[in-house]
Amino acid sequence: MATGHVKIRHKDLKEPDEFIAFLTSAQKFAQQNLQRILTAAGVVAAAGLIALGVHYYQAHRDDAAARQFYEALSDLQKKDYRRAEQGFQKLAEDERSLPLGKLARLYLAAADLAQYDLPKARDALVGYLAEAHDPTFSSAALMELASVYEELGQFKEAQGSYRQAMSIGGPAAIDAELGAARMMEKQGDKAGAVKAYETFIEIHPYAQQRREVVEALAQLGISTSRTAAGVLR
Repeated sequence: MATGHVKIRHKDLKEPDEFIAFLTSAQKFAQQNLQRILTAAGVVAAAGLIALGVHYYQAHRDDAAARQFYEALSDLQKKDYRRAEQGFQKLAEDERSLPLGKLARLYLAAADLAQYDLPKARDALVGYLAEAHDPTFSSAALMELASVYEELGQFKEAQGSYRQAMSIGGPAAIDAELGAARMMEKQGDKAGAVKAYETFIEIHPYAQQRREVVEALAQLGISTSRTAAGVLR
């Protein structure tokens, strides 16, 4: 009976040998460079521990900031405005990178306004708006800033803040539109104010503020008898 002959090629022998040689080389490399490998592993482990430590430190910072914020908020609600101001100021300065640190500037302005310190309130609002990203809070801050500018007699700046609030939209947009028109009037821009008021009536024919606009136009000497009749009857 013929015996099957299997031809063994040189390549078939070489490949396993190369693999074994590679393993042997790797073993020697590991033995010769054990200290380096352990050091590298230690670096990786240390990096993991650092990341974990940073996470817990950040969580601790967030918790501490939250406690500080609500303590100041409690003082504000109790009308202890001076203490609230100090709390919000410290949080805004110490944790300016945290969301609550940024929001603290908005509440700092509220504490300053409660004490009728308009320049401080203005600066706090400007500082908050420089880093604000939430449209709702930004709109409220812009409206408050516009009111502060108006109270300080800085009508051009007030007009700019009202216009920014208009661009955001939302519930405050109509009041912002009227505020911008009012600032034009206060700066002596009668033509601009008239146009703004008339545009308001066209765009918002059923707005609650329509009567106020009609009266403003009348004070500017603009005949609005037909419009007024429709509003006042």
